[in-house]
Amino acid sequence: MSKVLTPENLKKKELKKAKELAYWEKQKARPKSNTYFWYLLLIIALIYAVDEIASQISTLMQTEIANDFFKSESAVTLLNLLQIVAIPFQIIGILYRPLADRFGRKTFLIINTFGMSFAMFMIFLSQNVFMYFFGACLIMFFIPHDMHVVYIMESSPSKHRARIYSTIKFFANMGVMLVPLLRRWLISTAGDSYGWRMVYFIPALVGLAVSFIALLGAKETPSFVESRLSYLRMSDEEKLALKNSKKAESKQGGLIPAFRFALGHKQLRWLYIVSALANIGFYASINYEPILTYGYES
Repeated sequence: MSKVLTPENLKKKELKKAKELAYWEKQKARPKSNTYFWYLLLIIALIYAVDEIASQISTLMQTEIANDFFKSESAVTLLNLLQIVAIPFQIIGILYRPLADRFGRKTFLIINTFGMSFAMFMIFLSQNVFMYFFGACLIMFFIPHDMHVVYIMESSPSKHRARIYSTIKFFANMGVMLVPLLRRWLISTAGDSYGWRMVYFIPALVGLAVSFIALLGAKETPSFVESRLSYLRMSDEEKLALKNSKKAESKQGGLIPAFRFALGHKQLRWLYIVSALANIGFYASINYEPILTYGYES
């Protein structure tokens, strides 16, 4: 049932709009030091590294996890099958992601970083497979949103955007390479059961610290502030016209028209082909590292 727009409700709506408008104007006017951009890049690079580690650590550590919880390295297949439990968490993410267009990028950058780091910390504390899977499901919920990538795109100068993104992406991928090294070192020094948990603990600790630093020092992206101010300054008639135009655009969309457009566009067509081949290779070799390490041990 729609809310009746009484004079009192209209006054509250206008007051709320005025407060939000004043808030975002204040955010826009906040001064930025000459070193802020480099400070932001460092934060985003660390968050990107934590995100990449969180998305791949379960695969890299699954042999140790299976051996600890099931007392059998052959239970790796069971761990892969039980990951189906995480699918509903990813579906919920469809409703969660658009909230960043209403409440801001910074809020969800912090929530996502804290969420996946806290999930890895839960796995570090887990003493049974149920607690492990709850942490793994939380990781699967938070990692697809990639708010750090949005931050790069909306905060970087347009002419340097691709270079900055590639550099940070390279740093994040190099961070993932630390996981096998940490596993070998920590398991050899701390033992199997405690060592693999410490591999989760280190990126979890970094992620929790970085989310706190981002809370204190990161600013909202300029693009979002401008777009939010522009929307708040619109009249109700302009907002209604914008909403109708978006509905008209959505009617022209769809999977099949998008697929036809991609095939007809030379650059997109080859991008899809290369991405498909890269993903096939990735999924074909996803268990290669544990197999190489343990598969021929006996």
